[in-house]
Amino acid sequence: MVLREGKPDAWAFVVIGETYLPDGTSQYSFIGYATQPICCERHLPQYAGAERIGSDVAEREALLWSGLWRIALNLCIPTVFLSDSKTAGCFAFGENGAIEPDLGHRLTRGVFQTLSVLLPGDALQLQHVRGHTGEVGNECCDILAKWSSHHTHWLKRQEVDLRIWKHVLPSLWWYFFPTDQGLPPFDSSGTFYPFAPDLPSKESPHGNKDERIVSGLVKISLCMITANVQTLGRGQEGFVGKLDYLQQQFVDIGACVVGIQEARTDELFSQSNQTYLRLASGADHGHHGVELWLALTIPFGHYKGRPRYFCKKDVTVLHRDPRRLLVRVCNDFLDLLIFVLHGPQSGRDQEERKEWWEFTTSVAQRFEHLGPLFVLGDMNATTGPADHVTVFKDDLVSANTDFLRDFTTGAWPSLQPLCATVGLVQLGLAQTAAWSDVSTISLHLHPFCRTVRIQRYLGV
Repeated sequence: MVLREGKPDAWAFVVIGETYLPDGTSQYSFIGYATQPICCERHLPQYAGAERIGSDVAEREALLWSGLWRIALNLCIPTVFLSDSKTAGCFAFGENGAIEPDLGHRLTRGVFQTLSVLLPGDALQLQHVRGHTGEVGNECCDILAKWSSHHTHWLKRQEVDLRIWKHVLPSLWWYFFPTDQGLPPFDSSGTFYPFAPDLPSKESPHGNKDERIVSGLVKISLCMITANVQTLGRGQEGFVGKLDYLQQQFVDIGACVVGIQEARTDELFSQSNQTYLRLASGADHGHHGVELWLALTIPFGHYKGRPRYFCKKDVTVLHRDPRRLLVRVCNDFLDLLIFVLHGPQSGRDQEERKEWWEFTTSVAQRFEHLGPLFVLGDMNATTGPADHVTVFKDDLVSANTDFLRDFTTGAWPSLQPLCATVGLVQLGLAQTAAWSDVSTISLHLHPFCRTVRIQRYLGV
């Protein structure tokens, strides 16, 4: 067993051996430990991509160096890595990913990919342990890491020069991978080229339309809603009770897709409560932050009488920043783009507002070839008078009206113009705030909207 721990500026791991006795019990033996401060100096051989100190970086480095130690052991002994950081552990084992993986991410994932190839069957496992609950190995790691952050243990670092191995480790697993599994063979001279072949084009994994054809009638019924919630609080649970309170209201409405503005949450990808899959763009120093929620218990359609639900693998994040989140939702029955937006207030400088709208339009245009667009946003803009082309209801004119109308006609030029609507839409999109909160859909989908309304009795 390998237990590891990270403190803001140091990491540690402890190795414990387990012997299975004839009577069915186990005997544990302390084998050793390693602990070191995080290295942020790029010129040093132990630099593993750390650009800052922090618990997340320390947890990742503890996994990296414990994994390298396990590779060097060169034995097929079953090994369990115990970690109190579920995020770092799940990334190392390939269960989670990173939008922008840095050197540390690539090194850690490469090491554990190599271990997964070298150790047979289920001989490599990850187990999450709760921190500060009296688990002996974890508490030992915690003490060692804390001590190492203030004092030196004078321990020799592993003899791995990452200035050289950083080019090899991300693809080291390829060296040990069976040759009959479809990868190109190695050069006959024995030279190993540690770089994977070029990846396919950035098309959807469902890009072959023929493979997605289903026979029979597919009934799609989407209810989308958008709401400015002021704040949700930090972490997966948010403010006590508020997240569950909101989600229960959305479930009662039957909202399958929810756009959230002013969440003020950290970047997040979670389905912990099994009600909605939450994708959060991340706040800007406690301000802004948008989220997209996809229902896991409300069907988006029915096929051959059976309900069909969203799942984690349907989702691809195309763009995120504190005021924008563009997500592609693609499965055997749907292929669409959902853009959650929070526009600048009309009191902001005109150049600032213009720049925001122009960049938003450019983001939409960049992915115009992927499918129909649904926009769920608090735009801080009114739609102005109806033209019965893209705006179907008279409204006041505000400082952002022209920007909004330019967006509805220019964001998706390869499809038909966008239709600006407000309210809760039963197959389309939705809203829960004032008229300045505008949502848009592709014009050719407008005839399929059964209901458009403001949900007035929703507590946010």
